[in-house]
Amino acid sequence: MAGIPNRLIPIKSPALPLAPTDYARQYIDQVNNISRIFYKQIDNLTNALLSNTGGRFFGMPYGSFYDTSTQNVASTTTAYVVSIASTQDNNSVSLATNQISFEFPGIYNVHFSMQLQNTVDTVQDVDIWLRKSGTDIANSNNKFGLAPRKSVGEPFNLTASADLIVEMAGGDYLELVWRSSNTGTGIVAYGANTSPTRPAIPSVSVTVTFVSAIPA
Repeated sequence: MAGIPNRLIPIKSPALPLAPTDYARQYIDQVNNISRIFYKQIDNLTNALLSNTGGRFFGMPYGSFYDTSTQNVASTTTAYVVSIASTQDNNSVSLATNQISFEFPGIYNVHFSMQLQNTVDTVQDVDIWLRKSGTDIANSNNKFGLAPRKSVGEPFNLTASADLIVEMAGGDYLELVWRSSNTGTGIVAYGANTSPTRPAIPSVSVTVTFVSAIPA
């Protein structure tokens, strides 16, 4: 998707020319023209921020990503990066090799949703957390308890989701990471179904929305 269509450009006070010793019409016209341009910039910025028409043209950074593969753990003592393979829609937030990258610095809301499955007869736990540019984010972990399977061939399913606010610098990237207490658990997708007709369910969905600039 193209870059941000409209940005709020900071306005700087114009540098007015020095006044001549004697009255000069050319000087007055020059000052008036500079002032007119400056006040026009103020009007544009004010309308963009406060009017009921300007705000809808803003293009804030955002991203919507998903995966349709089944994911399992090979070891209960290893942390695994969650597979995220596809982009639904995005603007200045991109996806490459399971990493969500940020073009612009800011405060972002990150929401994830995963379809967890337990195929064993005992209660199991799955942890899911965020990793920023290779380092785990403190206090970002979420633990989800999975009930035993319903019966042989009928696993227990749970949608695990959470929202987290993160501060990202330009060029930073995020990864989702998970671990499970049993190799019989997994992150699974479901195809479209009928009676009634209903859409497919991705195994992983992640949305990223811009919240605020980083406070000075």
